[in-house]
Amino acid sequence: MKNNRIIKKISLAILIISLVVFLLLGDTGYLAVFPGSAILVEELVEVEGYPLQNGDFYLLTVSQQKASPVLFLYGLLSPKTDLYKREAVIPPDMDLEEYYELSKEMMVNSQIKAKYVALKHLDYDVKITSEGVLVEGVLQTGTAYGLLQEGDLILAIDGEEVFFDEQVIREIRNKKIGESINIKINRDGKILEIDVPVGVNQSSPETPALGIWVRNKKLKLDSPLDIKINTGNIGGPSAGIMFVLEIYNRLTAEDITSGLSIAGTGEIRWDGTIGPIGGMKQKVFAAEKKGADLLFCPVENYPEAKRYAKKIEVIPVSSLEEVLDYLKNK
Repeated sequence: MKNNRIIKKISLAILIISLVVFLLLGDTGYLAVFPGSAILVEELVEVEGYPLQNGDFYLLTVSQQKASPVLFLYGLLSPKTDLYKREAVIPPDMDLEEYYELSKEMMVNSQIKAKYVALKHLDYDVKITSEGVLVEGVLQTGTAYGLLQEGDLILAIDGEEVFFDEQVIREIRNKKIGESINIKINRDGKILEIDVPVGVNQSSPETPALGIWVRNKKLKLDSPLDIKINTGNIGGPSAGIMFVLEIYNRLTAEDITSGLSIAGTGEIRWDGTIGPIGGMKQKVFAAEKKGADLLFCPVENYPEAKRYAKKIEVIPVSSLEEVLDYLKNK
């Protein structure tokens, strides 16, 4: 009898431990996106020979984790958290580690573009080159699934040659949802033209998308200045505009912030325009927690940013010129 009670207690303990492990570590098939941090950009950027200015620029991050049952429940209850099905965010043949590595590659390309745009705007002799636009992955939930493949090299969109990933993204976003877009690719040496219907971005339903990950193949910068950016584990392209502003501010005589604490987000393109990003809601919360005076965001993300901003002034922008004009007249 005593042995039976011991066995029952051990069985109950094992059951409880198993339940706790499942609740904390089990996989629901969802990703949870939380507010991240507002990070002082000057601590990440070094421009040899040029000192810091007085103003503060902050890039904004989000925290993305595999949603365990506990995190999934938290995401349902928390107004600051969003839940996305894994296949809506990550290509089916890509694991989380590969996804984060790709995100870091996108960050590297973003830094190269930021250096180029800042230096070009200040009339430095600088050049940027690329071997083309590579399809890194295709989401199961995207309209390109089954049409485009990982490894496809995009050559043209609707008959126009493309050399940079933002050209591909811009052409897609210039389409209306439900329209078709013609994509010319090199697939293992074979040239193909494929018509792909335009769908929506899962994390930004108003934004046209195909559900593909693209990046420049061997993006290179020829620069007269030594500029280093160290972002550690931060990934993605959304800090681009803030890197531009920090570099620009270092290379000009006056502090363009006028002493303000400025947060911002937006993908920088090689021509100085600013593209939309994901996680806008969470980035608003991060900026307000930091106590920033104002927040620059892409025009496409402005409705979402405005909806969640309670204290911070949100400024919609579509180019570096618009940001600089605003700061000049502030």
